[in-house]
Amino acid sequence: MNIQYSCPRCGEGLKLSSERCDCKRCSYTSRIDDDIVDLIVDPKFYYGEISQEKMGTLARDSKSLGWRTAFLKLLSSFPTSTAEYHRHHVVSETRGAWKFLLNKPREGGLVLDLGCGWGPTSVALARTFGHVVALDATRERLDFLKQRCHEDGLNNITYCRAGDGDHLPFADATFDAVVLNGVLEWIPVGKKGNPRDCQIAFLKEVTRILKPNGQLYLGIENRLGFKYFLGSPEDHTGVRFLSLVPRFVANAYLRIARGKPFRTYTYTRAGLRKLLTLGGFQNHGFYIPSMDYRQFSQIDKAEGPRPEPNVIVNSLKRKLWYRLRKSSIYPSVCLAHSVIASKQEAKESILDGLVGMAAANIGIDKSAYRLSRYIVSAESVVIAEVVANDGSAFMLKTPLSIAALDELQENHDLLRSLHEAVGPSLLAKIPTSICKVVFNDITAFVESRLPGQSTQTLLTDAAVIPRLLDEGKNFLCELHKKSHTSQIIDASFLSRFLRTHVAHLQAHYADQKLDNEFRAIADYLIEKIAPYNLPIVPLHGDFWLGNILVDQNRSLSGVIDWGRGILNGVPVVDLCNLVIEGQLYTYGIPVHKNFRDYLFAGDFTKFNFATDYIAQMGIRTVDLDAFAILSWMMASSRRLPSWKLHMNFNLIATQIDEVMTVVGKHVQIASNSSRRGNDVGNREPVPIALKA
Repeated sequence: MNIQYSCPRCGEGLKLSSERCDCKRCSYTSRIDDDIVDLIVDPKFYYGEISQEKMGTLARDSKSLGWRTAFLKLLSSFPTSTAEYHRHHVVSETRGAWKFLLNKPREGGLVLDLGCGWGPTSVALARTFGHVVALDATRERLDFLKQRCHEDGLNNITYCRAGDGDHLPFADATFDAVVLNGVLEWIPVGKKGNPRDCQIAFLKEVTRILKPNGQLYLGIENRLGFKYFLGSPEDHTGVRFLSLVPRFVANAYLRIARGKPFRTYTYTRAGLRKLLTLGGFQNHGFYIPSMDYRQFSQIDKAEGPRPEPNVIVNSLKRKLWYRLRKSSIYPSVCLAHSVIASKQEAKESILDGLVGMAAANIGIDKSAYRLSRYIVSAESVVIAEVVANDGSAFMLKTPLSIAALDELQENHDLLRSLHEAVGPSLLAKIPTSICKVVFNDITAFVESRLPGQSTQTLLTDAAVIPRLLDEGKNFLCELHKKSHTSQIIDASFLSRFLRTHVAHLQAHYADQKLDNEFRAIADYLIEKIAPYNLPIVPLHGDFWLGNILVDQNRSLSGVIDWGRGILNGVPVVDLCNLVIEGQLYTYGIPVHKNFRDYLFAGDFTKFNFATDYIAQMGIRTVDLDAFAILSWMMASSRRLPSWKLHMNFNLIATQIDEVMTVVGKHVQIASNSSRRGNDVGNREPVPIALKA
């Protein structure tokens, strides 16, 4: 990528060679080392959440061990809460999930991630735009990010160490977009002069390096965030109520209490709008991230109506929260601002383009639609709810990763097959996959929006749980009785069915040599399940109460999120998942304890809804443990790619490892006590040696 650099001291264009950067005007000189353009003014500069020594060790380990292994090694030295913070802060690409609100030039675009830190936003941007410049003042962070991108196959990123000079080290009109995510408030630190004037001067530098139609994405805390009124410490100083008092008071207090001035200025919406205007940005689109611009699950436009909650509000705390969200003062007291700003009138965003493509496929005028919700799911999918003037709506699902794209494609194919297989009474409860659209090389999937509200806020109400579980059971009974095929689950089918799931688990446990354990589990499942000659049925794959929608009478109105489903599966698996995940999320009972205390101990039938389903499917309760093991194996193997993507090591360690211990012991006991006469007969062996 041909990028024109300039001197960070005087702004003069730089003469670059393969190893050096030289300024003719002020004699500034720097170097290009290991493909990192070093334009720092102070070579000793370091900033980071961990010590420079630890960061350097991580950067070196990432080259020898791989970045994921090296990062896991670092996390093991932190307490759980700190490790979880760093896991998201460093790894999650959802930090850049707002990217579809930007415009993308047809030629791909050049984006500057200014203050990229560990680089998750740079990675997210590189998956969408033509080229990204990841700029940070800390060399060790860039070394780590460079290794991560090399391993992940991202070769459209340039690494630049800079940020402490008076000028941004790029020529005029270089970038299509500049990202300032948690950066603007820190600009005055270490500089002379009024902090606000420093920020205005910096924004003018950003306008200089942006193309005439370029855009700025800005994420920053709200000075009047409601949590500050409730006593939460100000995010940058750790002092309660500091952002709420006049700045001269805050400055005087910090000088007396800590011996340093107050320079990390944040703003109200009106104050930030004025600051951006003075910095050269005439157009501003304000959004409200919930709850934080660094880690949000939903983003709403600050102006205009905000959507009704898509969950049932059943507690005083939640009622107060949603009342605040719907009130006219919420944009003024939200926790953070997300802003898309530009020097000229904004062009069509990526999301606008995708909505237009979807509307054209549906045959409806795009102008009749508006964005209602912009949701970021835990599975790295951006879900945009688009509502028409007549009240009709569709869901636009856009992946943030390759794994998410694969899952959305599977979801798309499964929904189309399901609508051909299920009866009329179920059609209204399963989303319709309308079409797949591609805009400027970005793929999205369009689904119908089902009526109803999420049950997730009801999961703390023990009195409601039995009704919801019964609704889930009724849906499964109807789905499995009306949409099964004429094919029978025999030993051959089970062997093929288990092959993929065993391979996934083996890949995770490759260093623990558990081939014999997996072989024993697979043989046990075939021995127990095959004799029933059950029909092959569709599986949801993640069937728990959180994926069930209900109407105001709390009757099931729909089932969502079919991304882990399959058309040819085994009955009871979804039911087991409903029990296991329901106990985990509702009562906090760990999965391994569910297996030990409910399924293996013979207490599965204490759930009346489960007994009814089992009776209708003609299964003996004595064999339910085998179906429970199969449910766990399928769910765990299908989730491993997603967990590894997010490096959610806590889930892997606690859920898979502990359950594996319980399952292994149970299978060994059950196999020793089973009668030899129950052998299934000739069957395909489950291939175990499948490691790459």
